[in-house]
Amino acid sequence: MPLSLKFVAIVLAILGAYALNHLPVIPNFPGKGWVLGRIVFWTGVGILLVEEALGTDASNTVRLVVMWCLVAAAAMALLYDLAQLVVGWRRAVAQGSAGAEGTVPTDVAERLRQELLKAMARQVRKRLSDAVPASMNLDMQFEPDEVDGIRREGIVSLIPQPGKRLEKLTDGKYRVISREESLLDTFEDNDVAGKLLILGEPGAGKTTTLLKLAEALLLRAKGNNQVPYIFELSTWQDDQQDIAHWIMAQLKFEHSPIDFSVSRQWLANGQLLPLLDGLDELSPARQRKCVEKINEFATLGQQVVVCCRSKVYAEGQLKLNGLNCALCIQPLELPQIRQYFTDLNRPDIFQALQDPKGLGALLNQPSSNAGAAHAETEVDTPLLKRPLFLQILADAYRPDTKISTQAELLQAYVNQRLALSVRERERRRGRKKVDDTGWAYKQAKNEPDLETTTRYLSWLARQLNAKDIPNNFLIEQMQPTWLKSTKQKLLYRLIFGLIFGLIFGLIVGLIVGLIFGLIGGLIGGLIVGLSADFQTRETPNQGIIASAKNFVVVTLLSYPASVLLFFLPSYAAGQAVTWQASLIAGVGMALVFGFSGGGLAVIQHSTLRFLLYWQQHIPWDYARFLKYTTERRLTQQIGGRFRFIHRELLDHFDPER
Repeated sequence: MPLSLKFVAIVLAILGAYALNHLPVIPNFPGKGWVLGRIVFWTGVGILLVEEALGTDASNTVRLVVMWCLVAAAAMALLYDLAQLVVGWRRAVAQGSAGAEGTVPTDVAERLRQELLKAMARQVRKRLSDAVPASMNLDMQFEPDEVDGIRREGIVSLIPQPGKRLEKLTDGKYRVISREESLLDTFEDNDVAGKLLILGEPGAGKTTTLLKLAEALLLRAKGNNQVPYIFELSTWQDDQQDIAHWIMAQLKFEHSPIDFSVSRQWLANGQLLPLLDGLDELSPARQRKCVEKINEFATLGQQVVVCCRSKVYAEGQLKLNGLNCALCIQPLELPQIRQYFTDLNRPDIFQALQDPKGLGALLNQPSSNAGAAHAETEVDTPLLKRPLFLQILADAYRPDTKISTQAELLQAYVNQRLALSVRERERRRGRKKVDDTGWAYKQAKNEPDLETTTRYLSWLARQLNAKDIPNNFLIEQMQPTWLKSTKQKLLYRLIFGLIFGLIFGLIVGLIVGLIFGLIGGLIGGLIVGLSADFQTRETPNQGIIASAKNFVVVTLLSYPASVLLFFLPSYAAGQAVTWQASLIAGVGMALVFGFSGGGLAVIQHSTLRFLLYWQQHIPWDYARFLKYTTERRLTQQIGGRFRFIHRELLDHFDPER
């Protein structure tokens, strides 16, 4: 067969496998890509072997028998894989029906529920501990306890609790919530009935309130069968997707063992309790569409909690009619602020607040988010009557520091958190690390300084804002479009093309013989069937690391088969072939499989990371740097994702916004 026809066969096989794998009539099931790839592969093998058998001299009986035996073997393999396709298809349909009817085995569903509760407890505990500056403690009235095996220490109350009122969404009537009433009591109130909207201004404590409610619900879940789980509405990007399917997709993405059938059963039984944070992170047009979907979801009888900025909710004319009540977080009062600084033994700060032209401007005048360019960020409540900024002030204030605007307050906080003396002092105190692996950098002197950290975080903030990405960053989320100039993008294509060309040239140099036309079938199946699918996403770089592991595993596992696929057809066709040649050619074929199973993604991501590092936009070890910013309480780590501790800080690092 001419070499050109072999390449045409490869292209046609790849396109055939890709088209088959994307037929909407074939539902997804484990191993679908492999099965479809093998079907195309055995079809190609069969055609070529039949051609060779028909061209074999009838007098050469031995060779003729061998050829037709190989044809029969290829036909049997094809029939087997067709049967596997039918079985997988039927199983996928049956599982979908079973999920809709709630027939997932009880022991399986309960095991997954317990695993999810533990993962959620870890996340809530970590986010509560990371939510405030290192010198602060969050207001938690609980005694030391364990939530599904996760120990939680009792913390002394130092932050003043803002007042709250419960307002009915139907008639606007409200009542003030007493300080003795817990969040769980409010959630279980007859008027609320598990359908609650949490409203407040930026920094008022909406997310912290949601986290505390989640913690209480997790404790209660030990005695019932519910599954409270926090979802970030910023990931809802399909205007036509209903909330139930989005929830199931998010659970599958973050905890891959939880199949749609399981989450669908939890929803049908009212077990899954979605806590939806960040409605205000969506664009105004998408907010309205999302509200419609949430109302549809809530009217089906589902319990749900939603967080949103009060001004965004009011000005966007959003109507969450599917919910019953709104928990409105009120601004702090002056006696609470005075008591707060008294408890911290910082009367000097409260004294400085008496200067109306200095620090007192943030306490006595309405805040307009000084330094921000968007009017929608404006709020009417003075900055220091919101808990977040009061905590930031307690950590950032120094008598010689001028603070009279929000920008100056946030910059003073950044300067303080990144000061070398502060970093060294916290290490000497032996403060609890961000995670059990220890500090991101072994010594404080090895940590990035103020200028370097500011440059990296400013670039990240600009990218998130420019690409309209919510305050929720995944390292694998970086794309070549993040390169600023046409020259940089051209350089990316050049480097990637050179690397790919060198590797492809090596592979072509290794591969010889008839098998060229047969490689494509498996490649097409592998491209769509071996994408990284991993468990709970709890570490940075997890996606790209999974791709690298896939490359190694697929290459090693496919090598023995690659050697045989080179040797047997050539031997059956009567061609001179040696095991040494097959072993060498098998390396090339195995590399093809490996790169289609994740290696290509690794090359693309590595090329982009190298260019961004070369341009001094990111450090070489980006995950370690982001962990360091979490230690400095500038960002939070949620699984494998990172986010600035507040949207206001993200915008502070992007002064052009």
